[in-house]
Amino acid sequence: MKTEQVINELKDLIENYSHSIPYEDDKSQTYQAIETNDVLKIIDKLEKFKTLESQKIKSQNWLIKNHNLICIREVERRLGMPDSTLSKVVNGNRGIPENWVEPVVGFIAEFNKGV
Repeated sequence: MKTEQVINELKDLIENYSHSIPYEDDKSQTYQAIETNDVLKIIDKLEKFKTLESQKIKSQNWLIKNHNLICIREVERRLGMPDSTLSKVVNGNRGIPENWVEPVVGFIAEFNKGV
């Protein structure tokens, strides 16, 4: 996910969790507030995003470094992934799609156990 997408997602989260509160001295004007619990939810979502991005980068680097030890097509087949998804990662044409990060992380963990 690109920085712009992260910023937009954070803006959406803040907008969804914030609510208007009228000023005491002028009820016609309001300010936006976010409750502490909601701030914690936003922080949790940001931490999950950071973890996913970290896993994605580590997995991509592992695949690029170790692609000669595995059959990329076989990995794609085992994970039920469309053909050439990981080939494009290894060739540097794209990153791992977000919905495939966890399965790839799982595959790498299993592979490393057997090595």
